[in-house]
Amino acid sequence: MNVLRTNRQKQSKQTSDIKEKRDINFYLDIPTNLELSVDDFESLALVRLKILRKIEEFKTRNLKKVEYTSQVDAILNTHLKSAVPTLGIEKSDVASHFILRAAYSRTDDLRRWFLLHETALFRHRLEKVGGNSRGTALKKMLSRCSDLTFEEVDKVEKERLRDKLLRVPIERDNVLVSPTEYHATSYFKMPFVHALELVKNRHVYLEGGYAYVPMPRLLSILTSQFRSNLSKCLVQTGNIFNNSFFEGNDPAEQRISPLLHNMNQQHTGKHYGLTDADLNDDNGIKVTAQNIDSLASNMPLCMRQVHNGLKRDHKLKYNGRLQYILFLKGAGMTMEETLLFLQYEFTKIMSIENFTKQYSYSVRHLHGKEGKRSSKASYSCSKIILGQPPQGPTEHHGCPFKHYDTNNLSNLLSSLNINDRDSILDLTKQKNYQLACQKHFEVTHSNIRSLNVNLDGVGNHPNAWFHASLGYRKAIEEMSGGKIDNTAASSLMST
Repeated sequence: MNVLRTNRQKQSKQTSDIKEKRDINFYLDIPTNLELSVDDFESLALVRLKILRKIEEFKTRNLKKVEYTSQVDAILNTHLKSAVPTLGIEKSDVASHFILRAAYSRTDDLRRWFLLHETALFRHRLEKVGGNSRGTALKKMLSRCSDLTFEEVDKVEKERLRDKLLRVPIERDNVLVSPTEYHATSYFKMPFVHALELVKNRHVYLEGGYAYVPMPRLLSILTSQFRSNLSKCLVQTGNIFNNSFFEGNDPAEQRISPLLHNMNQQHTGKHYGLTDADLNDDNGIKVTAQNIDSLASNMPLCMRQVHNGLKRDHKLKYNGRLQYILFLKGAGMTMEETLLFLQYEFTKIMSIENFTKQYSYSVRHLHGKEGKRSSKASYSCSKIILGQPPQGPTEHHGCPFKHYDTNNLSNLLSSLNINDRDSILDLTKQKNYQLACQKHFEVTHSNIRSLNVNLDGVGNHPNAWFHASLGYRKAIEEMSGGKIDNTAASSLMST
């Protein structure tokens, strides 16, 4: 079957051949000559999702430019090569983009997220192709896949404008080109409307309605063009998708439709709690009924709220129990320890017989010891954010960044003595809930980057957040020459 069947959609362009050696793609044409199985379709979608989520993670970790570039190159090479090995990297790249574009075109929030991270990926590739003053590779690429008309300034005009162009900043940090480098730098002239951002910041020379742009500055214009084109395409695709994009009786299409609808809920990182191996904690801190209270300060805000609710009410409602029991399972707490911990709390308001009758079965079931005996993985951030919100003060599940109003969240952060609350609140107002969670981790773990702590998945999975925090705790303990008590641990978790 085709990657996307758009027989109702008239394409504005003729489909071009996918060149295996192309370094960058504007994704202007949907490939209609590509046959994929449904399994390959799903694999490509998940691969693209992994890549974009990794880019999001790298951005929030504030990696240095060299490290960021090498990390992105590594995930592109690894994931695109392994998605559908027979397809090749370039075709996998194009197909995965369009598949995920369809999945993320349905709502404003999804479109915004996809647009942000696809643009970051495009910019990364663009800088690798055209990051020098001559931009030879970039000029070749533009000749075959860009809509904009760029006219390279010839030697005569360049010499005429020499004094003026030498005053034009050539890089983002406003560095001027030196007279000795001037002859090797390519300049382009274009209608000024194509360079409005550069005009606004006085980063180009204007004459006769044309903007004269040095090669490095051309990257900003191309990135803006890519973002604008993709934004329009996402809206168009969303309109098609929301008007019963897949209505046919083809079994393959009936499988693809729910896949696209639920793609944003897929967890692409480590699945915590699926196997017994997960019960061995990476940081050498065994989670038990005896120490779980002392480790609550290392939990992400969502699980900390459930834990605090349990300690206050001595009971959890259904959604809270599922979220928290699976979290404890993913954190390495055994079924026996979990039953012991919950029994201790629940029996403060009920008898042991009632606890055993009403609640112990669900714990054993989630650990794969009852029913179909299939072990359940703990909830990812996406599943919690998109899940059932809490309905009242006695329900403690959900994501505080998503489900709390601004005042309640601000008061909660204040009660935890968390500084830089404004940055966290701003991210939640922008609906960047997972980035807000990552920011929460950052401000509560000072100097984390100087320690050898694995931060993969922080902000994407509560257990990744917890494991990273335990790694931080262990590193601090080792630096202090011994264990730290719970009061000291709590102070380290706030700044």
